[in-house]
Amino acid sequence: TGEMAEESDDGSFGNYGLADQAAALEWVQANVPAFGGDAENVTIFGESAGGGSVCAHLASPASQGLFHQAIVQSGGGCDRLQEGAEAQAAGAEFLRSAGCADLACLRELPTERVLAVDAGFGNFVDDGVRLTETARDRAERGELEDVPVMTGSNADEAVLFTVGMEEPTDEQLRDLFAESTDDPDALLALYPAADYETNLARYQAMQTETRFVCPTLAFAGASTTDTYVYHYTYESEDPRFGFGPVHGAELAFLFAHPEGISGSEPGLSGPDEAVSAAMQEAWVAFATEGVPGDGDTWEPYGEGGRVTLIDDPPSLVDEVRDGRCGEVDELTEFDALL
Repeated sequence: TGEMAEESDDGSFGNYGLADQAAALEWVQANVPAFGGDAENVTIFGESAGGGSVCAHLASPASQGLFHQAIVQSGGGCDRLQEGAEAQAAGAEFLRSAGCADLACLRELPTERVLAVDAGFGNFVDDGVRLTETARDRAERGELEDVPVMTGSNADEAVLFTVGMEEPTDEQLRDLFAESTDDPDALLALYPAADYETNLARYQAMQTETRFVCPTLAFAGASTTDTYVYHYTYESEDPRFGFGPVHGAELAFLFAHPEGISGSEPGLSGPDEAVSAAMQEAWVAFATEGVPGDGDTWEPYGEGGRVTLIDDPPSLVDEVRDGRCGEVDELTEFDALL
């Protein structure tokens, strides 16, 4: 809100979580040497909203110099930023919905009353201070050259967000596609019925690509730095991981922490353990040297548009998703989930 901007020392508003994260990074710079760490070699990484936060730090002037490598997992194309006026209008509507005219009133409300207000999801905001542009904007101007980036997506991201969704009819499917494009027939043609078992699977594939895979490739393609791109395709035979490579599925393997899945026992074995070890090796190598692996499995995206498939075994491929992202880009506006 405008009141919040007036309260701040520099006129900024919103982006408070980002400011908290920057404060943590400032603490690392000041204190990590006392723990044997290297303040000149700090890597930040995050998944989903965490990936979006990494994108915001890449864009924020206040975060520059606080980290040296960045990993964006399922964070989209680093191209989403809400206009300040739009954010303030949403804040004003929130006040009205809560029955308040100012912040003083809002701050006196009981928690239950605040939670009852339909607020929707928040985004990073162009506040004119902490954020004024996106990391995609900076990448296109060649301003990320000093920060190696690794970014990626999962093969079935959108399956997680469509759990319980009923099978759409052909007419319903066209309406769903129309939410992402002005030319639903052309977009539908990129996902022919003969290639999918159900209409729902066609919708899931489109959502995965328009919200995650294609924005990721567009961001990597815009960058002039050594940006590495992965696509997580591994499907475990262990029933604990029967959901496949959906949004967030890589985390149990990256951290070798399957007990993070409710009711699951600790420990990985066989191919699961091999995939986990390969991921950890790549992430640690990137954090250490800015390069996730050798040229057999990892290559800067700008050298030929090649992508690393994280599978058993990992491999370097010339294209993903049947090379469809160029056409998807033309038909849709990228809108990464945060």
